[in-house]
Amino acid sequence: MAEAGADFILDKKTGKVWGYGFFGPGLSPITLFKNFRRPGYTVAAGLVWNLNDPSDWSGSALGASLPWGVLHLLPSATFRSSKMWGAMTQLAKREKNVSRSDLSIQIGVSTSGPVALKVATRTNSFSAGVGWASDAVELGDISSLTGEIQALFRDAGKAEELVR
Repeated sequence: MAEAGADFILDKKTGKVWGYGFFGPGLSPITLFKNFRRPGYTVAAGLVWNLNDPSDWSGSALGASLPWGVLHLLPSATFRSSKMWGAMTQLAKREKNVSRSDLSIQIGVSTSGPVALKVATRTNSFSAGVGWASDAVELGDISSLTGEIQALFRDAGKAEELVR
């Protein structure tokens, strides 16, 4: 599998928001089956520990995604082929019938120290990967970004009134 996306980190101490692009290869057992080799997407939010500087999140990292709905099947599947096949079947069934309420737990570890724990929506994928994140880009402070988002909605409302 391959993954790409963006991470945004809000530093609560300074109120600044940082952005990072990321990509990387990984392994997902469900992609052994041809029917499950298609693009997907997810949105995740969580906490980061041990982040002393925004550049700590840049560079290489390891990650894993564990689907909440089948997490209870994984311990009993260890080293038992029939149980493993049952867990894979449940993963496949859930992957084909994904909904917005499906959750996954994601763990990320940057090689420079920080660790992230996230909850992702709309996903049933079990995967492990190695990735790389770009250098940190300061996007501004949260108060200015909030004002800009409000202005966008205000402008969109004015445009809608003009169309009517």
